[in-house]
Amino acid sequence: MTIVPTWKLRARFAAALSSMYAQEVPAYGDLVEVSASVNRDVLARQGDSAEQLGSIERVTAERHGAIRVGTPAGAGAGSANLRRARDVPGRLL
Repeated sequence: MTIVPTWKLRARFAAALSSMYAQEVPAYGDLVEVSASVNRDVLARQGDSAEQLGSIERVTAERHGAIRVGTPAGAGAGSANLRRARDVPGRLL
């Protein structure tokens, strides 16, 4: 049996949500692509100093992994369900 670290399961989950959302809202996918392009350009210009808050991959993933769920009125239940789903990988180990 292969054991997958919790952080990797969460990263896969976030990537899958992001991909799904980009299919439903193409502008989101465009935003992620533009952000990645800008981050690569900054890294090319500034070198290692561009990564003082973390690697470009990590910063890009974290900034664009957050997806709004539902409407403001339904955010309470939607957020609770998303939190439970997000926490599942931690319970598997």
